[in-house]
Amino acid sequence: RGVPDSAPSLDAEALMELVAQAAQALLLSREREGGAIHAELSARRERLLDDVDRVRLMRPRLLDRYRERVRDRLEELASRDGIEREDTRIAAELVMFAERTDIAEEVQRASAHLEALDELFQQGRGTAIGKKIDFYLQELIREKNTMASKSNFADLTSVVVDMKATVEQMREQTANVE
Repeated sequence: RGVPDSAPSLDAEALMELVAQAAQALLLSREREGGAIHAELSARRERLLDDVDRVRLMRPRLLDRYRERVRDRLEELASRDGIEREDTRIAAELVMFAERTDIAEEVQRASAHLEALDELFQQGRGTAIGKKIDFYLQELIREKNTMASKSNFADLTSVVVDMKATVEQMREQTANVE
């Protein structure tokens, strides 16, 4: 009913063959798209690994730069106001700064999340990993936000902003993963 008399008739076997061909074409298309998404996510993960390494290498230099800023400020105060510069005061300031701004734990956790993502990417095909990927990306966002909140230096903030952009791009891609 509802089919005009002039419509060509298909027998069940021909119809099943067309359905099988369409299903095969869909699977091939999804596999190609999945491969492209996998390559894109892997490349962005590598970029994040590079950024985490940059932050890891930057940490000691940041403390040195802060030490110089404190020393310069105390010397300025000493020359202007006659306040004696005390090395113990510089050391105390550095300890407080280091405790307040230390991102070692965040860097370590970010590295662990990136390692977990790599394991998921290796599992890859045929498994539903989209929600797991999204979970680790959300965790990376948390670590990145904590790093940003502890940052007192523009170069660290710049790397963290780059990380944020990369993670957001990965989240967009992950929306297309089962």
